[in-house]
Amino acid sequence: MIDYARLPARGAAWTDIDPQEIQRFRQLAIASNADPATASLDDQGICQALQVTIVDVDGSVHPPLGAVLLFGTRSAIERHVPNHETAFQILNSDISIAANKFGRSPHFAASEELLSSFRAWNTEEEVEFGMIRVAPPKVPESAAREALTNALLHRDYTAAGAVRIVITEDAFTVTSPGGFPPGVRLGFPRWGRGSGLPRPQHEWTSDSLMDGSGSPFRREPRAVTT
Repeated sequence: MIDYARLPARGAAWTDIDPQEIQRFRQLAIASNADPATASLDDQGICQALQVTIVDVDGSVHPPLGAVLLFGTRSAIERHVPNHETAFQILNSDISIAANKFGRSPHFAASEELLSSFRAWNTEEEVEFGMIRVAPPKVPESAAREALTNALLHRDYTAAGAVRIVITEDAFTVTSPGGFPPGVRLGFPRWGRGSGLPRPQHEWTSDSLMDGSGSPFRREPRAVTT
């Protein structure tokens, strides 16, 4: 099975990698305690640890598509991964659009941008249970974060379309392009490798994006029943 993240980004150079995005990863990794040792490496060392480098026969090191997805400049993403896109939309009851934001930021920046838009919408609403008043949010942020992380890390980058958050009066939906990997069907999961990110990269990035929980399924079912 083709590992999309390790495919060459033809013509890409380290100038297509944004040092500020790697620094963003460092800060997230340290804050979530995902892997402080990896966070202490230099820029190319972090990419090598995440297995998003290609070494030529002459020993030169180049960034593959996975490095562009994680740390690339916006222009590099548009050139090398044109299918990568995110969307945040709020639809009113009359189907008019209250918010409609699209972006092509690399993974960590995209996650922060989407979560920022989500937090602005996700206000607390006070409810009463007898003599007790509580103010739960509309959607638990932990569930939204994990759903978003799964959508970004597991989407099919060979398919067109955006990782999309859509909010209506009665639903909060996170979707991503693609379907189940070969050999996997609904009700019969099988761990395997699809066209998303390689396992070491997935583990570190999911830990950083999900505050170190590391489990992509821990909170979503709980949120459904809350």
